Amino acid sequence: MLIIRNEQMQVLSEYMVEQFVNEALLHLRTSFPEQIKDVPDADLRSTIYTGINNAGEYNITIEEDVLRYLEFMITYGADFDINPVTSWADEILNKEDARGTEKIQLIDKYIESNLKG
Repeated sequence: MLIIRNEQMQVLSEYMVEQFVNEALLHLRTSFPEQIKDVPDADLRSTIYTGINNAGEYNITIEEDVLRYLEFMITYGADFDINPVTSWADEILNKEDARGTEKIQLIDKYIESNLKG
């Protein structure tokens, strides 16, 4: 029988997070080259870690949804979730009756209907 100790689970979890950060960094560099061209990798990594933590606070935990959350950070600012200018995002993210994926979908719908002109 295979037994995985807590320490091993922690290392595995950290490895998985680091893999996601690497993938997110590549995705953001590819998808938003102009917006982040002057941002050093170390700073972008820090932003990604912050975004992962912030998304978790809103129960956004599925990788695809977290990646979308990071895209919102690049597009609307790292503080888009609390900035008064983007209060629509704050209202959606704090909906207690919505799950993470639904919150991301609601933000996308809001953007599509209100911000794209």
